[in-house]
Amino acid sequence: MAAGDMTLDGYPKQDGNVWVLTGVIEVDDTKRAFALTGTGGTLIDCMVVDEDGVGSAQVQLNVDASGTAVNGTAAVMGNHQSVDTYRFRATYI
Repeated sequence: MAAGDMTLDGYPKQDGNVWVLTGVIEVDDTKRAFALTGTGGTLIDCMVVDEDGVGSAQVQLNVDASGTAVNGTAAVMGNHQSVDTYRFRATYI
């Protein structure tokens, strides 16, 4: 897959009063925006784990790649030039 691609594991699931969405994203050292929910959802948390190695990523919630506020979008940038697959778990309301 190419940097910026996203695959969802299925439909969001409700966990108490929040929704949980899981899947994988492809990340490199360029900040990219991933629209995880519609703009009606507000991300509360988004955890990412590198499945290809020991890379780490910076995640900003409810903003696009340029830093503009966009509900339901996560801006993600890795600490590596190669494209790595990251598993994510996002919670939103």
